[in-house]
Amino acid sequence: MQLKKILPILFGLILLISITTVFADDPVGNNSINNSNQFLFILGINSNAEELHNVSKNLNISSKINITIVQKENLANDINFSKYGVIIIESINETTLEVWTSDINNAKINGSKVIGYNLKNNKNLPNVDLYSSEYEDIERYWVQGGEINIENMVKFIGNKFSGIGYELIPEPEIIQPKINIAYIMYHDSSIHYLKEVTKKRNIITDMFNVTVMNGEEATNVESLSNQDVIIMYMIGHNTFQGFEGKLVDAKNNSVKIGLFGMGFGEHVTTFDMEKSPHDITKDYLYNGGFSNMENWIRCVGATIKDTYIEYAPPKSPDVPANGIYHPKAFPRIFSNSSEYLEWYEENGYNKSAPTIGIVTGNLPKEKIDLKTEDSIIEYLESNGINVIFASQHAFSSDVDYFVKNDEVLVDTIISLKGFYLNFGNQEKGVEYLQKYNVPILKAVQDYYQTPDEYYNSRGLDIQSIAWQITQPEIDGLTDFIWIAGRVKDPDTGRMYYEPAEEQVEWLCNRAISWANLKYIDNKDKKVALIYYNHGGGKDNIGASYLDVPKSIPLLLENMKNSGYMLDEPIPTGKQIIDMFIESRNVGPWAPGELESVVNSKNAILVPVEEYLNWYDTLPQQVKADIESMWGDAPGNIMVYENSFVIPVVQSGNLIMLPQPMRGHASDESILYHDKHLPPTHQYLATYFWINNIFDADAIIHFGTHGTQEWLPGKELGLWKYDYPSIMVSDTPVIYPYIMDNVGEGTQAKRRGNAVIIDHLIPAISNAGLYGDLAEIHDRVHLYENAVAQNNTEMAALYRETITEYYKSLDFETDLNIPIGTIESMTDLEFETFIGTVLHDHLHNIGNSLMPMGLHVFGTAPEGERLVSLVKSMLGNEFIDNIEPHIDASYTDLEDREMKAGEIATELLNEILLNGTDVSSVQLKILGIEDVNIESNLETALKYSNSLKETNKEIINTLRALNAEYITPGPGNDPIRNPSAIPTGKNFYSFDQRLIPNEETEAMGTILARQMLDRYYETHGEYPKNVAFVLWSVETMRHQGLMEAQIHALLGVKPVRSSGRVTGFKVIPLDEMNGYPRVDVTVTPSGLYRDTYPYQLELIDDAIRMVAQLNETNETNYVKWNSLKIEQALLEMGYNETLAFELSRARIFSEAPGSYGTGLSEAISASNTWDNEDKLAELYLSRMSHVYGKGTWGEGYKDVFRLNILNMDAAVHSRSSNLYGLMDNDDVFQYLGALQLTKRSLTGENIDLYIANLANPNDMKVNTLQEALRTELRSRYLNPKWIEGMMEHDYAGAREFMKFTEYMWGWNVVTPDLISDNDWNELHKIYVEDKYGIGVNEFMKDANPYAYQSMTSRMLETARKDYWDASDETLQNLANEYIKSVVEYGVTCCHHTCANVELNKWALANSNLDKTTLNEFMEKYETATNTNIKPDLESNPKTSKSSSSSQKLYSNEEIEEVKEVKVNETVKVNTTKTDSSSLVGSDNNNKNTLNQDSNTLDSSKKAYEVTVNEPVSSSSSSTTIIAIIAALGMTGLIGFGYFKNNPEILKFLKRK
Repeated sequence: MQLKKILPILFGLILLISITTVFADDPVGNNSINNSNQFLFILGINSNAEELHNVSKNLNISSKINITIVQKENLANDINFSKYGVIIIESINETTLEVWTSDINNAKINGSKVIGYNLKNNKNLPNVDLYSSEYEDIERYWVQGGEINIENMVKFIGNKFSGIGYELIPEPEIIQPKINIAYIMYHDSSIHYLKEVTKKRNIITDMFNVTVMNGEEATNVESLSNQDVIIMYMIGHNTFQGFEGKLVDAKNNSVKIGLFGMGFGEHVTTFDMEKSPHDITKDYLYNGGFSNMENWIRCVGATIKDTYIEYAPPKSPDVPANGIYHPKAFPRIFSNSSEYLEWYEENGYNKSAPTIGIVTGNLPKEKIDLKTEDSIIEYLESNGINVIFASQHAFSSDVDYFVKNDEVLVDTIISLKGFYLNFGNQEKGVEYLQKYNVPILKAVQDYYQTPDEYYNSRGLDIQSIAWQITQPEIDGLTDFIWIAGRVKDPDTGRMYYEPAEEQVEWLCNRAISWANLKYIDNKDKKVALIYYNHGGGKDNIGASYLDVPKSIPLLLENMKNSGYMLDEPIPTGKQIIDMFIESRNVGPWAPGELESVVNSKNAILVPVEEYLNWYDTLPQQVKADIESMWGDAPGNIMVYENSFVIPVVQSGNLIMLPQPMRGHASDESILYHDKHLPPTHQYLATYFWINNIFDADAIIHFGTHGTQEWLPGKELGLWKYDYPSIMVSDTPVIYPYIMDNVGEGTQAKRRGNAVIIDHLIPAISNAGLYGDLAEIHDRVHLYENAVAQNNTEMAALYRETITEYYKSLDFETDLNIPIGTIESMTDLEFETFIGTVLHDHLHNIGNSLMPMGLHVFGTAPEGERLVSLVKSMLGNEFIDNIEPHIDASYTDLEDREMKAGEIATELLNEILLNGTDVSSVQLKILGIEDVNIESNLETALKYSNSLKETNKEIINTLRALNAEYITPGPGNDPIRNPSAIPTGKNFYSFDQRLIPNEETEAMGTILARQMLDRYYETHGEYPKNVAFVLWSVETMRHQGLMEAQIHALLGVKPVRSSGRVTGFKVIPLDEMNGYPRVDVTVTPSGLYRDTYPYQLELIDDAIRMVAQLNETNETNYVKWNSLKIEQALLEMGYNETLAFELSRARIFSEAPGSYGTGLSEAISASNTWDNEDKLAELYLSRMSHVYGKGTWGEGYKDVFRLNILNMDAAVHSRSSNLYGLMDNDDVFQYLGALQLTKRSLTGENIDLYIANLANPNDMKVNTLQEALRTELRSRYLNPKWIEGMMEHDYAGAREFMKFTEYMWGWNVVTPDLISDNDWNELHKIYVEDKYGIGVNEFMKDANPYAYQSMTSRMLETARKDYWDASDETLQNLANEYIKSVVEYGVTCCHHTCANVELNKWALANSNLDKTTLNEFMEKYETATNTNIKPDLESNPKTSKSSSSSQKLYSNEEIEEVKEVKVNETVKVNTTKTDSSSLVGSDNNNKNTLNQDSNTLDSSKKAYEVTVNEPVSSSSSSTTIIAIIAALGMTGLIGFGYFKNNPEILKFLKRK
C-alpha cells in the first residue's frame, strides 16, 4: 500500500528530471515559460562549463533552480529566450548576438534578467549591470571560477532575481593568482581614479595588485622586478634615470613594460604602446574617468597577461579632448568658433573688445582640473576681455578655434600647454603661430611645488625648465609667468593646480596690454625707448657692438613713416647723442652736473610724494629690502630738491631715456657689499613714471644689454613683485639684442619679459699685420730665405733686425721668452724659434678675426664689409679649395695660402659687388672651373641674400609694436652658425639635458689633455685642481665643450638616454692614458646657474662619485683634496657631517638671484682701494655660495677659500669670433679674479688658460697670455681696427674708452700680462696719433668725453703704480685730460669726477698755463662741489706726484705755478685719509713735509714729489736753507723707513 502511494511520486520526479535533461540537451522548444528560477547559461568559450554542469546537478541547487547550459558547439539561432527568468551570455560574437537580439529584448520585456559577460561592444543587450555595487559579486565569483564559487554565484543570482533566499553566501574564494601591475606616471586625474578604482572595486583587488606611483616614488622603491606589468606615462628624464636600473632589472626578470608620452626609454620596454594592439590602451588615459581607469587595468591584465576578465574598450569622455571650453557652458564643449560665438553672444561677448585666446593640451574633464583656467577666464572677462579657450588642436589641425572664415579672432594668446605646442611636429606649430600672428605668452603651472612652496623658493623647479620654458621658448613664446602650483584636495585627496591669484592677474594684465597694443593707432601709441648710460658720465652711452646714435634715427624714421607721432625733423645721430649727453645719468659725486641736467629741460622731476603713493602699494618685504640698502625715499641718487630727476628726451609720443644707474659706485659700503643689491629709489621711480605717468604702451630696451633683467629676484618664474617684474609691470617689452649673445638674451626673455629682435654683428675680417708686425714678419721670411740660400752674412743681419723688433715690440711679454734668451740662442735654435714660435705667433695675430666697426640697426653690410663677413662665414674650406689652383711659382705654403685668400676676396667682390655670375667668375679670375669653388660661391650668394634681409630688424621691431608674432630662430655667431641669419628673429636656447653630445665629449677630452700637457711641460707635474669658469653665453655657443673637459679631468663618461645625459659612469684609471683624476673647481656665472642648473647638478654628482672611489691620492686628486678640505673644516669647528659634505663641494657662484662678482665696479673705482687684498676679499664674499643637488646657494666662504688654496690652474672659454677677452669686463672679473685671489691668499699665481673654440675646425687650448696678447695686437693696437671704429663717430670712440677700461681691469688682476710697453703704445697710438690717422683729433671731435675717460684712466694706472710712465708721458696725459675738461666740460664718470686724488694728481703733473688750470679746477668744482685748488701757503710749489697729502693751490698762488725749475725732488710719505676716499668730499687733512714717517703703516706709500721754484725768486736764503734741510731730513727719514719696511719698495715701480 505504501509502495503504491510512493511510486507515482517517484515517477513524477523521474519525469521532471527527464524533462530537465531534455531541455538541457535541446533548449529550443515551442513552449513559452517565464519562470524566474529558469537559468540559461550560453558559454562562448566554455569557461566554467564543467563547474556549471556539476552545480546544476547539485540537489541544493537543482531543487530550486533549473539550469540550462548551452556551450559553443551547441549554439542555435532559434533559442526561446522568453522561457528563462535569468539569461547569462558569455563571450558570444557580435554576429550571433545580432540574430538573438530581438528575442532577447522580448524576453527582457517579459521580465527576464539578462547578464552579459565579455560581449565587447554589445553593452546595451544586458539589463543587469555587473559594475554596480549590487551585482559586482556575480563577476567576482565567475572570474575566480571553481565549483564553490560557481555554486555561490548561482545562489547569489537566485537570491537577487528569483527570490529563492539562500542564506550565508560567502565571499568569493580567491583562486586565480593576482597580476601585479604598476602604473608610474604624472597625470593627476588618472592617478586619482586608478586609486579610486582600487578602493571601490573588489573585482579589481581580487584579480590585481595595482600600484600607482609617480617617478619619485618609483625611484624610492626597492625593486620593480616583483611586478608583472609596468606602464609609464610622462616621466621626465631626470626622474627616469632614478629608477632606470630597476626597470632594466625588471625587464631581465620577464616583467612586461610599456610606456608612452615620453619620447625616450624604449630600451627598457617589452611591448610598443604606439602600435597595435597596445596603442588603444593609451585612450583609457586620454579619455579619463573612473570607468576608463578600471577598464585600463582589466585590459592590461587580459591583453598582456591573458587574464580571464572582461574589459570594455575606452569610453568616450563625457568632455571631449578637443574643442572650445567656457566655464558657463561646461560640460558642453564647442566644436568650432561659429558654434561658440553663437552661444557667447548671449553670454557676454563684446565684438568691440579685444579677444584673448587660451590654449591647453587636451581639455580637462572635470572642474577641479579647470580651477586655474577658470581663474584666468574670470579675470579677463571681468576686465572686459573676450576669451576663447581651446585645446591643442589649434596648433596641429585646421580647426576653427581661433579663426572664423579665415579671420583670426584672437589678439593675444596665453599658453597653458607644456612642451611644444605641436609636440609631434614643432615646425608645424610655429606655422600656425605665424598664421595667427599675435603674441603668445607662457603661463607656467608648476607640477613640483605648491604656491606656498613657490613663494619661499628660488622660482620654478629645475625639473620643469625643459618642458615649461625651453621648448615653449623654441616656439617663440614669451613672458613665462608662474601662475599655479600643485596641491591636494583635502576632501578627495585629488591633486590639482591651485592658482596664485596675484600671478594670474599679472599674466592677464600683460596679455591685455599686448592685445590693446594692436588696437591703438600708431599715431596714439606711446613708446619708451630706453638706452644705456651705465655708471653715469658723458662718455659711455651705447650698447654692445651697436652704433646707437646712428641706429636710433633709422628706427625713428621708420616709425614716422608708419604713422607714429614724432617731432620733425628726425634728429641726426650727432643730434641724438648731443641730446643724450645733455640728458643723462649723473652719479651722486657730481651734484653740479645733475643741476645742469635739470636745467637742460630734457628731464622730468617726479616729486617724492607722488612716488611714495605708488611705492606704498608694494609689499612690505620689498620695501624693507630696498630701505635696508638705500634708506627712506628719495635717497641720494638723481635727486634734486626732493624730486627724482628722470632724464628724458621727448619727440611726440616717443620718449628716450637712459636706464637708471644701479648705484654700485655711489657709496663704498655698497660697492663692497657681498649680497644682492636692490634697485635704488630713482630706478623704481623711473619705471614707475614710464608705466604710470607717461603711461607707455610699449618699452624698447635698445641694444645689449640693460640691467632690469639682472635685478635680484627668483631665477625663473618670477614673482609679480620681484624687481625685474616691478619695473616692466604690465607694459610690453621689445628688446633688440645682438645675435651672438643668446645666453644673456635668454635672461632678457625669461626675467625681462621681453620679445627679442636679434640684430647682426659687425662685419668680421682678418686682422692682418701692420707696422712693425709687418716689418718683423717680412724679416722672418727674408731670414728664412737667407738661411735656405746659405747666406750667413745676410741671415746674421736679419737676425739682428728681428731681435731688435722683438725687443721694441715687447714680444717678451707675449711669448714669455726673455730677450737675453733670444740673443744667446745658437743659429739652429734661433732658426727653430723663428720657424715655429715667432712665425706662428705672427700668423695667429694676422689671421685673427676682428670686427670692422659696429653694426647699425637694420642696415645690411655693404661693399668691403659684406665681402669680409661672407668670406669669414665661408671659412677655411673656401681658401683650401682655391689653393690647388694657385700658380706653381708660389712655392711657399704660406705664400700660397695668402694668395688664395686674395683670390677668394676677388671672387667674392665679383659675384657680390659686381654681379658677375658664378659660372663665369672662375674662368675670369682663375681660368678654371671647380665644382667645389662653385658650391662655395653659391653658398656665398645665399649668405649675401640673407644678409640683405637685415632690414627685418627694424621691420620686426615695428611688427612687435603692432602686437604681431615674431618668428623664433637660432642665434649665435653667424661664422659659427650661418643659419642664424637673417636677423630680426626672436632667438632661443636649447635643451640643456642634451649637452654635451658624444662628439663634443670626445673633443672635450682632447682639449682637457692639451691643457694638462701644457701644464706638465711647464711644471713637470699635473695640476691638482683646475678651475673652470662657466658662462651661459659660452655654453650656448659651444654646447657643452667646457662641461666635457670637466668630465674628462674627473675621468667620468656621461650615460645617455635618448641623447640626454642622465648621469655618469667612472672611466677606469687604466683607460685614462696615464692621466690622474684631476680635481676641479667650478665657478659658474649667476646666469649659468639660472640657465643650466641641471648641468651643475650633474657635475656635482660626478665630483662626489669620484671622491668616493677606492683609489690612491696620487691617482685621484678629487679624493685627495676632499680629504684635506674635510680635515681643515673639522679643525675650524665644523661638525663631521657638514665637513664631509662640504669637502666635496666644488661649485661656487653668486648668491641666488644675484649676478656678477662685483670686481668690475670695484676695480674701476680705483680710488676706493689701496691694495688688491680688498678686491680678493670682495670676490671671495660674492662667489662663495655652494651649488649642487644637496645645497643650492648657501654661503661658505671658508670652503671656497680652501678650494682656491688647492687651485693650480683655471680655464675659461672663448667661442665667439666677435667677443674677445678685452671688449668686456666679465672675463677678467671671473677668470682673472681667481689668480688675483690666489695671489692674495698665498702670494702665488695660478696658470690661466683659454679654451679657444671660436673656430670649430681648429679648437685648441691657449695660455691666457697667448690669447690676450694676440687680441691686444690684432685689435686694439691695430690701425685697421681703429679706422673701422672711427667710421662710427661717438660710438666708435666709446669702444676705445671701453677697451682701455678693460685693459686696466686685466692689469689689476693679472699684472704680469699687461706691460708698461702696452700702456706706452696706447698713449702713442691714441694720444700722440702714432699711425698718423688722426685718431686723437677724431676722439676729441666725436666723443671728447671718451677721450677724457681714456686719458684719465691712463693717468690713474700710473698713479696706482701699475704703469711706470715717463715724466713726459704723464705730463702729456695730464695736459690732454685737463684741456679736454676745459674745452668740453667734465665727463664725470666715476673714475674721473669721483676720484679727487686723480684730479689733483693731474694738476700736479701738468705744465699748462695758469688760466687753463684755473678753469679746469673751476669746472671740476662746479660739477662736484669739491675744491681741488692747491694751497701753497707761503712757498708755492707744485708736486709731480702725490696722493691725498698733496698741497692745494690758492687762487692767488696759481700765478706762480708755471715759473718753475725742474728735477728738484723730495721724498714725501703720504697717507690716504678717510675723507679723501669719500665721494665728493673735500680733503681737509693736509699732510706736511715734516710729517713723522714713523706713524705710517705698511699700507702707506712714499712718492717722489717734484718741487719747482720760480726762476726769479724773492725768497730769502733762509728759505733755501730750510728747503735743503727739509730735503736732508726727509731723505734720512725715508732711508730709515725703507730700511725698516723693505716690503714697501716692491710697490715703487716708478722712479
